[in-house]
Amino acid sequence: MLRDCPCLPALSLTIQCTAVAFSALEDEIGFFDHENSRIPEIYLLTVVKSATKNFQKRHGIRHSWGHDSNSGNRKMIFIMAFSEGTQKQVDAEANLYKDIVQENFKDGYWSNTLKMEMAFNWITKFCRNARYVVFVDDDMYVNFPNTLNYLRSVDEKKIDNLYSGLVVDEPFPTRDYFNKHYVSRQAYPLDCFPPYIPSGTVFFSKAAVQKLQKAMPYIPRFHEDDVYLAMVAQKVGVTPSKINFLIRLKDSRTDLKFIPCLISDHGYSTIESFQSAFSVTHSKNLTVDLIMDVCTQGDTSKDL
Repeated sequence: MLRDCPCLPALSLTIQCTAVAFSALEDEIGFFDHENSRIPEIYLLTVVKSATKNFQKRHGIRHSWGHDSNSGNRKMIFIMAFSEGTQKQVDAEANLYKDIVQENFKDGYWSNTLKMEMAFNWITKFCRNARYVVFVDDDMYVNFPNTLNYLRSVDEKKIDNLYSGLVVDEPFPTRDYFNKHYVSRQAYPLDCFPPYIPSGTVFFSKAAVQKLQKAMPYIPRFHEDDVYLAMVAQKVGVTPSKINFLIRLKDSRTDLKFIPCLISDHGYSTIESFQSAFSVTHSKNLTVDLIMDVCTQGDTSKDL
């Protein structure tokens, strides 16, 4: 029996975000211009949510699928908070690659909602010419040929409200006090969350990003960033759309032979793991018949 899951009630004005301290990326790379006067449209902006300490993951991304996401009219950035213990290393990394956007709040799991707010604010100010935006966690491998094929297949009538990924239809708050995701009834009194997309891989159109960004200052923050985005999306009439069979969020990586079947896969931490998947994605031995054979064998799609 399904629980009663009403829409969220009207919400009051929340406290504004802390003072912005974006990196100088927008001044160093002419590709980003909030006046939209210097360059043509960016087809896809990839925003990788990363912890400051995750140097190896960012290195692995840059030397694998990051090549595909940072080519032609596509760009990639990493968004991070602040950690005093790693800041000198992060500064050196930012100076070298010029792909890091940072803000001055403490890094940690519970800062993910602030990272998302930061990203939406940054995009609407400095990268408004991006037609699509995909948010990705730094432990995801992204198959970019499949990503681009998916975006080309999106119905033109649905682009304005595009908010897609692996949709959780009936999410319930965790009431177990000892669980990492515990939510008290004081913090959230309803019996269920709005349908949401876990943050591993989430697609938005430019129009959807702008709608959510305008609404964020008026909706109180929630500590789970993916649930928070769903709350904001619900309030502005943007409904999540499913591409569940193309995104894998299990704890361990999938068998490499299934990489051609997916948009993204979870569980990557080393440059070797990223590059192994990247090699399969771009293998000269791949054919349409081979991909179809692997991706449709037995009940594979259910496992993915």
